[in-house]
Amino acid sequence: MSARNEYPDAGITLFACEPYPFYNRIALCAFITGKKQQDHLHFHCADRLRGDGIDARWGEDVESIDPGSGSVISKDGRRWGYDRLILATGAVPTVPAIEGIDNRGVFTLWSLADAIGVRDALVDAQTVAIIGGGVLGVETAVELANAGKKVTIFEAGDSVLPLHLDRISSGMFGEFLREKGIDTRLSTLVERLETRGAALRVIHRDGAGLDVDMVLLMAGASPDTRLARSAGIKCGDGIIVDSHMNTDVAGISACGNCAQLDGERNFLWNPARAQGEIAGANAFENRREATSEPLVIHLKMPEMPLFVCGSPTFEERGDIVIDDRSGRAYRALRFDDRYRMKSAIFLFETDGFYEIEKTIRRALPVQKDLVEARDIDGIVESVSVPPGDDDYRSSGWVCRMCGYSHEGDYPPEICPVCSVGKDQFLVA
Repeated sequence: MSARNEYPDAGITLFACEPYPFYNRIALCAFITGKKQQDHLHFHCADRLRGDGIDARWGEDVESIDPGSGSVISKDGRRWGYDRLILATGAVPTVPAIEGIDNRGVFTLWSLADAIGVRDALVDAQTVAIIGGGVLGVETAVELANAGKKVTIFEAGDSVLPLHLDRISSGMFGEFLREKGIDTRLSTLVERLETRGAALRVIHRDGAGLDVDMVLLMAGASPDTRLARSAGIKCGDGIIVDSHMNTDVAGISACGNCAQLDGERNFLWNPARAQGEIAGANAFENRREATSEPLVIHLKMPEMPLFVCGSPTFEERGDIVIDDRSGRAYRALRFDDRYRMKSAIFLFETDGFYEIEKTIRRALPVQKDLVEARDIDGIVESVSVPPGDDDYRSSGWVCRMCGYSHEGDYPPEICPVCSVGKDQFLVA
């Protein structure tokens, strides 16, 4: 939509490999258990796209790019010319190299098509193994446990959410999963999957096994760079872009989950949306710049809210770490040697999270005496929005569940990203 706003008369064609119009991936876990229906997932943008003169071709994938002629070739062999091409190919789920990974009853959960298959298979499944103890794995495990399924998580690392939680918070979160009846098997490598009648057997590397009805592969995701690589566009972990979202090939940009900006990837909604807006505007020779965004995670679990910002598990010499634990609540903050906040973990008690996020995002220093006194309550109370800062107006709102930000005097009735109600929005 940013491109249309910049140039109302441009011819814009959107190719989408999936047959389903734009939908809420964050809600797929709720969809597979029946908490949400398919109609609740869609953002109903198809009519708006048509009204804005955008030719949206759902289910029509692009086979290849020909930068020399300035065209793309769709899977039906047709050639489509372009003056400017924006790649927003997203990410693809990581499929571990496990023997038997193609057996019946083994699923990924990344697309709506995946979710429909999982939902249908869950009707007759009571026991589910999840391979991967990251964000997607634990969220799915909790949804399934709440739906009455017996769930086992297999995680190769020695903790759940190993990239995002420190030792204390990971232990606390693991205890929460056990309270939910979820069997969490850490430091456990899955070697193969065997079919045993109607069931699957998950074989560990130590030779032990577990019979289940279904296996979900939740071992992460990686940028989808296949089109870009085949066209000779420079890629690393993702499609490498500069601050204007341009690739190294003239006339081609990339944004969102497929892009690698400043050496970093980010699979979150708000950064992807911001990059898309910048790429769309810059398609018409504007020079808006994108900046790297800190990792922000909000787990959508009313029983155990979790907020993570930055990279808490990445430590540099001179860092200052302060934490406190009170009952089920745990908070930890990391600062550099100039008292600038670098990362945060808030588990169960997340009050003040957005002020903390803004402080980390802007690399603002915090009062030295509060840090040295290890006064987290004082730090949370002290951080404030600089007067006159238009980026964070008092009329802004943020969704506590997914981080979606909204401008206006009132929050939206329903979050357009994760579909929670307006009661889950906090003042930005």
